[in-house]
Amino acid sequence: MHRSFAYLGDPILEMNITDLCNLRCDFCPRAHGYPNNNVHMSMDMLDTILDSRYDFYRRQNKYVPIYAIGRGEPTLHENWTEIVQKVAEHNKKYYGLDYGIDEIHTNGYKWESWIPEYGHLIHKVHFNCYYNRNFVEYLKIKEHFSGTNVWVYDRGTTGNNEGKTDQRVDGSGVVHKVRYNNRAGSIPQDAIPLTDVTETKNEICMKPWQTLYIDFDGEWRICCNDWTDLVSLGNIKDFGMYDHIWKNPKYIEYRWRLINGDRKLTPCNKCNAVPHPDFIENYKEAIKLLKSWDPAWLRDVKETLPYNEKF
Repeated sequence: MHRSFAYLGDPILEMNITDLCNLRCDFCPRAHGYPNNNVHMSMDMLDTILDSRYDFYRRQNKYVPIYAIGRGEPTLHENWTEIVQKVAEHNKKYYGLDYGIDEIHTNGYKWESWIPEYGHLIHKVHFNCYYNRNFVEYLKIKEHFSGTNVWVYDRGTTGNNEGKTDQRVDGSGVVHKVRYNNRAGSIPQDAIPLTDVTETKNEICMKPWQTLYIDFDGEWRICCNDWTDLVSLGNIKDFGMYDHIWKNPKYIEYRWRLINGDRKLTPCNKCNAVPHPDFIENYKEAIKLLKSWDPAWLRDVKETLPYNEKF
C-alpha cells in the first residue's frame, strides 16, 4: 500500500488525558450512565507519546498534530498547565513551533485560571457551547484572543443545550438539521435525535483512517466513539505510533473492514457514525483507491488476525 494514502489527509493524534468532566450534556454518554472517573494521563505517559510521535516524524517526515479530545474535559486534568507547557517545549525543540497542543475541545471551565498565562501555547480553542453559560464564556475568550494567532471557534451553536432540539442555528442564522451519533451504542436510541443504526449498515467509516486515538493509560483505541467496550489495540509501550499504523494487525483489520463498509467488529457493530457527505465528496477518489486495493499488503500480518476470513 502506498503510504501517502495511509490517512485521508494528515494523521491526527487525539489524546484522552482525563476521564473527568463537569457537565452532563444529554447527547453525551455521561447523561446515560457513564461514570465520572478520576483518572488522568501521567506525565511519564505523555513523555512516551511525545517520543513516539517524534520517532514517527523522523521516519515519515510528517508532523502529527495533537488534539486534546476525549471522554472528559481536558482542562480538569490535575496537571493541565504542565501538559500545555511540556508539549509546547517539545514542539519548539523538535519542530520549531511556537505553540504546543494544536487543538483543544473544551467547555471553557475555569478558563480564567489558565488561558491568560498559557492560552497562547494552544493553536486552536474549539468551544463546545452546549449551554448559555458556555456561550458567554466562549465570547469572553474570543475577545481575549482577538488580534492574536490563536484561533477560537465554536460549533455554530446559539448557546442552548443542543440535545433539546434537532436543529442548530449557526452564526449566520442558518438552521441546520442535527442528528447525533450514538457513541458506539452508549446513548439510547430514543434519548435524543439520532441517526438510526440500521441506516448505517454497510456504510463506510473513515475515523480510524483519519485519526489515532490514545487513552490516558497509553492504550490505543479504535476512536473517540468507543466509551464502554474500550477495545484495546495494544499499548503504546508495545506499539509505537509508527508500528501501530503499519504493523498492528488488529488496527489494520479494523481500518480495512471499515473502509469497505464492514461493521462486524465491536464496537463498530453498534455505532451509527458516518462521514459527512461533503467529506465523502472531497475524498471520493482516495476512498475509491482504498476500497479497490488488493489487500496483498496484509500478507505479513493476516495470519495473526483473529478471524479466519478470506480477505
